[in-house]
Amino acid sequence: MYKYQSPWSAFNIGAREILALVLAAMSVYVVSFLVKKECFYDIITVIKIAVIVLLIIGFVETITGKHLGASMWNDSDYIDRLQEIYKGDMIPKEARYIATGIFYNPNDYCAFLSVFSPVFLFHKSEDTKTIVGNYTVLFFVFTIFIIDDAWICIVALLLGIIVYFLAVKASVGKYLSIAGVFICARYGGGYLIEGVSACLYRIFKYDIFNHMVRVSEVETAVITQVDNMVQDQGSLFFRINTYLESISEMFIQSKGLGLGAGSFASYFGGIAEQKNMMSNPHSFWVEILVQYGVVIFMLFVAILVVIFGKLIMKIIKEDSKIYAVIIAMGTAFIFASFAPSSYLTNPYYWLPIGLALGLLVNGNGISSRSL
Repeated sequence: MYKYQSPWSAFNIGAREILALVLAAMSVYVVSFLVKKECFYDIITVIKIAVIVLLIIGFVETITGKHLGASMWNDSDYIDRLQEIYKGDMIPKEARYIATGIFYNPNDYCAFLSVFSPVFLFHKSEDTKTIVGNYTVLFFVFTIFIIDDAWICIVALLLGIIVYFLAVKASVGKYLSIAGVFICARYGGGYLIEGVSACLYRIFKYDIFNHMVRVSEVETAVITQVDNMVQDQGSLFFRINTYLESISEMFIQSKGLGLGAGSFASYFGGIAEQKNMMSNPHSFWVEILVQYGVVIFMLFVAILVVIFGKLIMKIIKEDSKIYAVIIAMGTAFIFASFAPSSYLTNPYYWLPIGLALGLLVNGNGISSRSL
C-alpha cells in the first residue's frame, strides 16, 4: 500500500495536504463558475465583509487580551514554551494584547488581511463617503499590522496598493491619500486603541481594559532584523537560512524531485535546531519547491505568470479596475506568503486564482459594465 510513499513524509500528514489541495482546486472551479454566473461583485462584497469581521475580532483582542480557542494564547504547549523562555518569570502582560483573529498566530491572521484588503481600493461608486469608508478600513488593517509587528504584511499590502494604482493610472492624490492612511495608522492607531481601552476601563472598572498597547516601530524592527541577520541571529536570519538549507537538502535527498506532500515539518523538525533553521517553510514558494520538486514548482509558476500576463493585457485593452484588483491581491500574496509558517493547507488563499480564471474566461460582460 505504501510502496510509492515518500520516505520523508508521514502518510496521514501527506494525505491531509493532498486533500487540502484537492479542495483548493475545487474552490478555484467554484469561484470561476460563480464569476460566470455574474457573481463577481457579490464575491468582492463577501470578501469585504469577511475582512471587516476579522478586524472587529482583532480589535476586541487588542482591547481585552482575550482570544478565540484557535489562538496560540489558548494553546497550553505554546504557553509552556513561553514560560521556559522566560525561565519562570511572568510572561509580559502586554504580549497577550495582539490580534490573531480566527487563526493560530498573528502571522497567519495578518497574511490573510494583506492578501484580501486590496478589495477596499475597488468601489463601484467614486463618491467621497464610499472612498472614506474603504480607506478607514485600510487604516484599521495597517493598525493591526503595526500592533502585530507584521512588517512583511505591511510591505505586501503597500506593494499591492501601488500595483493597483499603477494599473488604473491613479492620480498622485491617490498615492498621497494611502500614504496618509499608513502614517495615521503608524502614529495614531495605538493611541486610538489605548483611548478606547481607557474609556472602557472608566465605564466598567474592569482591570482587563487597563493596559498600554505595544505598538511596533516598523522601521526599527526592519533595521534590527537586518543587523541581526549579519550576526547570524534573529528571525530574518532563520527564515533565509531555512530557505537555503531546505532547498539544498531537497536537491541532495531527492535530486530535485521533492521530498513529498506534507514532508517539510516531518523531515526538518528533527534537524532544524542543529542547522539553525525553522521546522516550517515560512514561504509558500519554498513549501511547494521543497515538497513537490522543481518540475511541479516551475509548472505552477508558469501558470501564474500566464494568468498575470493575460490580466495585464486585459487592463491595457479594456482599462478595467476589476482586473487590477485581482493583480493587486496576487501581488500582495506573493510577498505575504513569506509570513505564515505554512500555506498549502489553507484552500481559501486560492480565491484570487479562481477570480482571475473566472474573469479571463467569462469576464467580458462584467468588464464592459465596470468602472
